[in-house]
Amino acid sequence: MKYGRLGPFNEAMAGLIPIFEGLGWELLGAYSTLIGDIHEVTDIWAVPDANAVGEVRLAARSHPEYLTYAPALADLLDSEVISVTTKVPYSP
Repeated sequence: MKYGRLGPFNEAMAGLIPIFEGLGWELLGAYSTLIGDIHEVTDIWAVPDANAVGEVRLAARSHPEYLTYAPALADLLDSEVISVTTKVPYSP
């Protein structure tokens, strides 16, 4: 994330979360780094399966509110990494 842009990022994400949740994702948690790279945010989403990542990201673009929030991300982020993971045996 670009320096000093956490506030506007939080505002944009607050608008995007209902869109993605309405399409089947569930936000489990969102965190910004307290110690370490201060320009990093991690969102943890539960998705039905790996196919839902591309499908939902594409479907979100058709939502009427998407263009209210998403374009701001280009001015706020340096990069984005998407990882699809699965729980390990010791996970609660």
